[in-house]
Amino acid sequence: MKNHEIKIQGLDVILVKGSDAENFLQGQITNDIKILEKENEAIYAGYCSPKGRLIAIFLIIKVWDNYFLFCPTSISDEISKKLSMYILRSKVELEKA
Repeated sequence: MKNHEIKIQGLDVILVKGSDAENFLQGQITNDIKILEKENEAIYAGYCSPKGRLIAIFLIIKVWDNYFLFCPTSISDEISKKLSMYILRSKVELEKA
C-alpha cells in the first residue's frame, strides 16, 4: 500500500489538491469549505445535481491544504467523474485513493 492510500471498508477517499482546491470545492459542495481554517478539522457536506438533488454526502478533512472527501465506495467513481467535469481551468487535481 502506498503511503497516501487510505483504506476504510465501505468508504473511498477522493483527494482534492492544488492551489485552487478550496475555491473549487466552495462552488461544488453544500457547506462552507472555509470553515476548515485549521489543519485536521472535518465537516460534512453534500454534493447536489444541477437540479439541487442530493447525490452524495462527504466527510471532508483538510490536511496540508489538501482536502480528503470520504464517500461510499459504491458511488465514488461516479462522484469523481462528476467533480472532474467542473475542474476546467482550475489548478486542481483529483485522485481517488
